[in-house]
Amino acid sequence: MFQAAGSTLVYQKNKAWDAGFLDGKTSFDPDWKGSLEQLKTLEDKGYVNWKNQLGVDEWAQGPQDFSAGKSAFWYQGAWQVSNVKKAGFPVSFAPWPGGAAGTKPNGMLFSGTMWAVNSQSQQGDAAREYVKFWSQSENLAKYLEAEHAESPFTDGTTPESTETTAFTTAFKDGRYRILPSNSWYGTASETTTGSKIQAYLLGNASAAQTLKDIQTAANAK
Repeated sequence: MFQAAGSTLVYQKNKAWDAGFLDGKTSFDPDWKGSLEQLKTLEDKGYVNWKNQLGVDEWAQGPQDFSAGKSAFWYQGAWQVSNVKKAGFPVSFAPWPGGAAGTKPNGMLFSGTMWAVNSQSQQGDAAREYVKFWSQSENLAKYLEAEHAESPFTDGTTPESTETTAFTTAFKDGRYRILPSNSWYGTASETTTGSKIQAYLLGNASAAQTLKDIQTAANAK
């Protein structure tokens, strides 16, 4: 959710923030302070009890609680829409409303499935034909529909569904950013960031210290 809030609060001001960070031109403090504080505001306003929620795994217990009506909202991926619909209540997958009132928020995209051809493959021709197959909209459409995903191609066709209209509209409007999981937001950085944010939400660290720690983790090689 920290990343989701930043998708609007940080990237609408500077779409090239990631590149700037890698070049040492942007920093978490003060750029991400609003995103961090927004999470704390949710508890201040009575929407979330972080002490209780931090122990809930968003991949295991999270979907069960949400589908059972034990959670008011649940931040996850569009691929979960089909499962949640089985609970029998209306579902809306939308960008995190990180901006001020009246602001159209950015969605956060994750490149979950990617295909590539190994240059050393002994089956290079067959592999290229496989990638070519998925590059055609009519073939990719069925996969995208099953996952409620967005087409990565400029001339691609993104499936429409009532449940994902808000997010798809943002995507088509160009209101999105891609999670930098292959650059500064690698596995180690993600783990440390999550740990530092938990400490902040539990009142064990200041916003300034938390952002400083996240910056250190993101800079680690």
